[in-house]
This record gives sequence, C-alpha cells and structure tokens, in this order.
Amino acid sequence: MFDGVHLGHREILSAQKEIAQNIGGETALLTFDPHPRKALQKDEDLFFLSPLEEKAQKLESLGLDNLIVQPFDKAFSEITPEEFVEKVLFEKLHLHTLIIGHDHRFGKGRAGDFDLLQKYSTKLGFSLLQIEAIQKRQKVVSSSKIRTALLGGDLDFANHSLGDFYSLQGKVIEGKKIGQTLGFPTANLQMHPQKLIPKKGVYAVWVKLDGKKIKGVMNIGSNPTVSQERSNSLSVEVHLLDFSSDLYDKTLEVSLVSYLREEHKFFSLLELKEQIAKDIELAKDILD
Repeated sequence: MFDGVHLGHREILSAQKEIAQNIGGETALLTFDPHPRKALQKDEDLFFLSPLEEKAQKLESLGLDNLIVQPFDKAFSEITPEEFVEKVLFEKLHLHTLIIGHDHRFGKGRAGDFDLLQKYSTKLGFSLLQIEAIQKRQKVVSSSKIRTALLGGDLDFANHSLGDFYSLQGKVIEGKKIGQTLGFPTANLQMHPQKLIPKKGVYAVWVKLDGKKIKGVMNIGSNPTVSQERSNSLSVEVHLLDFSSDLYDKTLEVSLVSYLREEHKFFSLLELKEQIAKDIELAKDILD
C-alpha cells in the first residue's frame, strides 16, 4: 500500500526508475483504495501515515510516472493470485519488470507470493525483482512499525525509517484563541479524518508556508490546563516563531523534527506560559 513511502518503498522506487531509464519505459505503482482492512473489516481504528492524496503528492515528488489506484471491494478481494497476475498485472498493465518488497503477498487469502510470481515471470516473460528488507535499530522498517513508533512518541525511529520528517498537513481553522491569550498565538489545523496523529505532546517543527520554511512549536492534545471539557478528540496547534501574519484558511505542512515533552496539566496559567517559553527556546536550539 506504500503508506508513508518509507525507506523500503524508496528502494523499490529507485530500482524502478533505473530500470525504466534503461529500457525507455515508465514507472508505475499499483495501490488500493480503500485499504483492504477498511473495505473488508470496517476497521475504524486504522489511520494512515499518508492518506491517498498525500501519498500521491509524495510519490510524484519522488519521480513516479504513474500511480494506478485500484478500487478495492469484496468482489476484488475474491480474485485469485493467478487471476491477479494474468488479468491485472500482465494484461492490463503490460508490465516489463515487476518489483516487490520482501514480504509481498497478494490475491485471495493473501495466497500469492514470490514463488508464484517467479513461475509466472517465466511463463509470461516479464522480469521479477524482490527488494530485501531494510532495518533500523535491528527492526525491519514497515508502515505498521512506524505507526506504532509515532503513537508511542518514538519520533526518531519514525523519521529515520521514513527517510524524511513525518509531516502533518492541514488548513488553518478558527480555534479557541487560547494561545493568543497566553501571548503565543497558534494556528489550529484541520486534519484529514484518516491521518494518523502522533502521541500527545509538544514538538519542535518546521512549518512550510508558501514555499518558505519557518521554525515552530506544535502541541497535540486536549489543552488540559485551560479546558474543563473531557474529550477524546485532539487539537493540533502550531506556534510559528517570529511570525505575525494572518494564517486563516492557509494550508500548512508541518514537519515533526523532535519530541520535546508530554502534555501536562499545569497548576496555573503563569506556569503554563513559563513552560511554553522554555519549549520555544529548546525548539530554537534544536532547529538552529
């Protein structure tokens, strides 16, 4: 599914590009929408590192020529591995070379594997390449491990596995103006409903706005010091350093550089303001 477009995915893209240049062809990636777990199991707790539109943008920036989005439903899930290779990969896509990851499975019941593809590559006359697993901290890089790391506050592992900073994109919407009353105005971001939001807490970030990079501090949480409401929903707020222009309705891309601390409930607004000032100084040190 190429969720997050991590280092393993990038190895596949790199190999694709080299082969395409050698044969005068084009690169193509086949993905499914909705995700099989969403379509078949109605998994409402599955959130993504990169929802479809964001994934398409990332792949295009990395030089992919063609992104093919296959609608996934119950009927498609019943296609056998053999049918998938013959009818989808070979007849529809006219593939020259198929490149897969180390643990790739496909077809009904995920019964298709590398051995089956080897048989069909000989039968149908296409080349086959399997990319080896990539490891970070003695762990195989995978989208699921990156999601777990982000939810646990292990931003370092997530960023290294992605080969880039994990980022959040959102439109600036009206908020409660809590930050402004404290002297630290924040932009409240409206997130994609399927986007994975990392662990609650404070982060040092880079904010991309109109092609410029701006230092910032981001808070993910429920504002326990100033909010009396108990809510399971999270707010995503970013304070841009040395910036004062109007941001409403602007779209920001926020790259998470470092996890600074967990979200706390402070005894007073003064204590909260003092801590925010410390967070800003620490973020400056990290981002300089």
